[in-house]
Amino acid sequence: MTRPAWATVELLSEAIESAAKAVRLNGPGPDGEDSQKLRWGAVDVRRIESTGPDGAALSEAAVAGYVAK
Repeated sequence: MTRPAWATVELLSEAIESAAKAVRLNGPGPDGEDSQKLRWGAVDVRRIESTGPDGAALSEAAVAGYVAK
């Protein structure tokens, strides 16, 4: 599958990092009240190559599994 021309590694990396910084959630604290501010921890954005270490093409399922981590 060929990626769209606009979907550069740089653009997608910036979008992921921006989204992770923007997401906030108020969660219940020890007293049951919404007192904890939850946010993403470390964001590790890496380029996904189209082939694995053995040179075989990666399946969509393999890429989806990696992204889900």
